[in-house]
Order: sequence, then structure tokens, then C-alpha cells
Amino acid sequence: MELFREKMTGHWAQYLSQFPFEWWLTLTFKEPVRSECAKGRLKSWTRNLIKQERIQLAYFGVINEVNRIHLHLLALDRNRYGKTLLDVSVSKWERAWKAEAKISPIYDITGVSEYFEHNTILRNQTLSEIILYNIKLLKNVQNARCIEKLISDDHTHAILSEIVCHTTHEEKSVKSHMVAMINGLLKREANRV
Repeated sequence: MELFREKMTGHWAQYLSQFPFEWWLTLTFKEPVRSECAKGRLKSWTRNLIKQERIQLAYFGVINEVNRIHLHLLALDRNRYGKTLLDVSVSKWERAWKAEAKISPIYDITGVSEYFEHNTILRNQTLSEIILYNIKLLKNVQNARCIEKLISDDHTHAILSEIVCHTTHEEKSVKSHMVAMINGLLKREANRV
């Protein structure tokens, strides 16, 4: 077990820091609950948040069974109008949990990812279950971040521009549309930061 922890140290934090998570959540229960009940309550709370705030939400988390079941989550969202979790009332959603909830905005994803890795994933492996919500959004965000890194590289940008220049008119419109779409994603992401 120690060897596994040693090998995995840093990898989870590196993976998680790729995502622009905006909230760090710790959610507990008033009474002892089973894992399936915890997941059901979390799903219901999450759906209410999505519906009332009109956002898409995704999270990566763990159900931790040390002492009593509780949840640790890293959450992000997308909204076509620019609304983020940082614009949402934390106290409203802490109260909506109807038990002890601590929601904190994330300003240093690397530090939070390292804490998350060491204190929830690696430390209590046999007592933790990884949970995900909205995998599609997590993948889309991860892909957008990869594209952002590619586009920020001047060499890659020059290659894309050259591709657009050496194609037929029809191919040009498709590729220029793609470049415009990628640049739009980058501008939106830059405005969020």
C-alpha cells in the first residue's frame, strides 16, 4: 500500500490541476448514511443547483468513510451567459444541503489539487470511493484546456494559419471557422480568469 501511495503521489494532483475547478466542497450528514444514500442526496442537491442557477455542473470527488461518511468535491461549471460558480451564493447552497456543508471558492487549483490528493485519495484508499458527475463536461473542459495550450504556442498557431492558407475555398471556411471557434473558447476562458 505504501509503495502504491509513493508512486501515485503527485499524479492525481497534476491530473486534477488541469481542470478549472471553482468550488471545493465538504458535505456531511446529520445521521449515519450508507454510500448509496449519500450519492442519492448529492445527486438531488446537484440537480437543484443546476436547475435554479441555470448552469451545467461537473465534479470530481470522493465519498470518504473515515469516521462517518462525508463527501469532498471539486466542482466546475459552464454557462453560455458567462455565469460561473464564483457568481453563485455559497451560503444559499450550504443551507440547501440541510446538514453541515463547507463550500469554498478555489483560487489556487494546484494547492487544492495537492491537498485533495493527499488527504482524500491516497491517505484512505480503502475507505474512499471516487465519484464523478457530468463526465462529458469534464472531458469537454479538459479538451478545451489542451487546445488552449496548443493555440498559445506560437509555432502551433503559425501551422494552423498555414493550413487555412493552403486549402480550397470550402476547406478554408471550415478550418477558419474551427480556428475562430477555438479563439472564441480561448477568449471566453481568458475572460473567466
